[in-house]
Amino acid sequence: MDRRVLERTVELARQTRAFDFRKLPKTLRVAIDSSPLEGAGRVEDTFNSARPRGPKGRWVCSGVARLVRGKGLHAGRHSVAGGDERQERGLDIDWNDADEKTSAIKTLTRQLDSLASWLEKQLPEEAANRRSRSTSTHSNRFVPRTSSPIPRAAARASERASRKIVGSPSRTSRMRHGRKSKSTRFNGFKRHIAADVDRDLVLACAVTPANRPEDEAMPDLTADMHKQGLEIDDLLIDRAYINSGLVDEVLKRRGKILCKPWKSRNGRLFPKSAFKLNLRDRTIECPAGEVQHFALGTVVEFDPEICDHCSLRAKCTTAEIGNGRTVAIAENELLQQRLRKLVRTPAGRDELRERTLIEHKLAHISQRQGNHARYRGVRKNTFDVRRAAAIQNLEVTHRSHAEARKAA
Repeated sequence: MDRRVLERTVELARQTRAFDFRKLPKTLRVAIDSSPLEGAGRVEDTFNSARPRGPKGRWVCSGVARLVRGKGLHAGRHSVAGGDERQERGLDIDWNDADEKTSAIKTLTRQLDSLASWLEKQLPEEAANRRSRSTSTHSNRFVPRTSSPIPRAAARASERASRKIVGSPSRTSRMRHGRKSKSTRFNGFKRHIAADVDRDLVLACAVTPANRPEDEAMPDLTADMHKQGLEIDDLLIDRAYINSGLVDEVLKRRGKILCKPWKSRNGRLFPKSAFKLNLRDRTIECPAGEVQHFALGTVVEFDPEICDHCSLRAKCTTAEIGNGRTVAIAENELLQQRLRKLVRTPAGRDELRERTLIEHKLAHISQRQGNHARYRGVRKNTFDVRRAAAIQNLEVTHRSHAEARKAA
C-alpha cells in the first residue's frame, strides 16, 4: 500500500496536467542515488557479538550459572566466563593485527561452541527452548547449527572478520556499519530513490542495510518502476550502481548510461589509460608496443620474458623478476570506454551534471524525513522513505500546477 501511495502521486501529476507534456521529452530519463539513514540502537563488531554479553555468550553464562547454583555453589556472570577485560587479557593479542584478531575470533568461537554443546547435553530442555526462540536471531546467523559446528562456526567467523561485515544484536534488526567515504562511517541503512529527471518526481524507493553494495537496491527499484509500466531510456547513476541488472536492461534497449567511469589508480606507474585497447579485435598494447589478446572479465599478463628486459619496466610495474605487468579488463569494459570518452568532452560533462537533480531530491527528502531512522528494520524504513517521497511529489505537483495556471 505504501508503494501504491507513491504511484498515485505520479498518476496525479499526469491527471492534473501539472506539467506541459508537449514541452517535455518523450523519453524517460531516470536518476538514481542513495544517502545514509542513521539507525536507532547500537551495533557491535564480530568479536563483541561473541563476548559474554552477546547472544551466545549470554546463553553459555546463564547455563553454567544455573548448573553451579544447582550444586549449591555461587558464581557470578563474569566469574563464570570472564568479563570483557578478562577476555581480552586472556587472549593477549595485538588488536591492530588483522591476522591475530582473526585467530582470536576462531579461538573464542571454538570455546563457545564447545561449552555450548556440553551445556545442551546437561540442560536439554533449556537448549530446546532456546533454539525455538532464536531461529532468526543474530546468534544463529553468526554460528549456524551443523553436524560439525566447531570448524564451520570458526570459518564463518573468520570470513566475517576478513570481509569486515559487521553484525549487530537482534534488537537493531538488519542495522549495519556502512561507509559513505573512506573517512565517513555511519551505522544504520541506506535509502535509495529513483527520480524522473525532467518531471522532478520520485518514482521508486528502497532501503538496504548500510554495509550492502548500492546495486543490491536495483531489483526493488526496477520492480517498482516496472509495475508503473515505465521503460527507462536514459539512466543517470553513480559508479556504485554500474554493475546492476538495470544497466544491462537499458543498454539492450539501446538506451544511454550517464555515469562517471571508474578511475585507474596506479601511483607513479603507467595507468591503464596508457595502454591502447582495441575492443573490436580484443587486443591491448602496452606503452612499449607489446600486444596481447584478452577476454572481457579477465586479467591480462604480459610476457614476463619481454617485461624483464623492457627499458620501461621501472615505470610500468613493481612485480618481481619473472612476472609481467598485469591489467584488469572489466566485464563492462566497452561501457567504461564510452564513459571515459564522455567525460573528456565539455558536452559530456554537461550531461553528467544533470545528475545533481537526484542529489537535491535526496536533500529534500532528508530534510523532511530526517537523517535518523524512525523504525527498526528495512521494511518499516522503506515505508517511511516512500511516505516522505509521496509528500515531496505532492509539493512538486502543486507548485508545477500553480505555475501552469499562472502562465495560462
